[in-house]
Amino acid sequence: TKGRMTMSKTYNRGKLLSECINSVLKQSYTYKEIIVVDDNSQDDTFAYIQKKYPMVNIFKNKTNRGASFSKNLGAIKSKGEFLLFLDSDTELTKRDSIANMVGFLNSYSIMGAIGGEINDDDSVFGLDGFYQHVTVNREQPIKECEHITTANCMIRKSVFLSLGGFDIHYIYPMEDKDLGYRLIKNGYHNFVSFDCGAKHKFSNTFRINRTYSFYRGKTRFIIKHSSKSLLFAPFSDIRESIFVPIINFIKLKERNKGNHAPAS
Repeated sequence: TKGRMTMSKTYNRGKLLSECINSVLKQSYTYKEIIVVDDNSQDDTFAYIQKKYPMVNIFKNKTNRGASFSKNLGAIKSKGEFLLFLDSDTELTKRDSIANMVGFLNSYSIMGAIGGEINDDDSVFGLDGFYQHVTVNREQPIKECEHITTANCMIRKSVFLSLGGFDIHYIYPMEDKDLGYRLIKNGYHNFVSFDCGAKHKFSNTFRINRTYSFYRGKTRFIIKHSSKSLLFAPFSDIRESIFVPIINFIKLKERNKGNHAPAS
């Protein structure tokens, strides 16, 4: 059985991506194919990775297409039974992480996705709702959650493709929640595991305005998954997705106007 590794996307992160690839190469799991999708980096990331890691299959988008498109491309190019999505600024710190994830998916047919991110206290978290942490540790090593961030998430390729992959209309970060929701809707269960975590370094390289993209994605999620329309979504969700960012934007403009007022 072969597990296939997809690190998508990367943009101007050659050094961090190198650390990520090194952590994959050190894994005890033998059957792995490493795929990198370069989302049209403007530095030497593509050439650097191509030269340093000849065993890596690297593809480059002709234009910047975004995380969801790049991850879907990596999935299509892969040849194995499993997909492990890793962000380019993550690192697998435990040597058996991939083997553990493959073992879980082989053992439980109802498992949709598994993975998790490592906290500063070495606990590992998955997510419920709109990014509330579901935390596991050595004493309680596995829990069910709504979704796993795609910084470190393994799923069967057949299941991923049957769902249509990631929704390319999300920018960042709601594509992972959307995938988790669709897995649950199709009868699967998602889990976070202490033995499968990855360290996410949260590089600021090419991170678009997170507040804007979060609320944009949240609004899309509510419209897409509400039974009829936005009017039928919970008011609290509508308020947080639409009115809160507008109010915050107005407040920010007023504050900036005050900072630039001439001295009396």
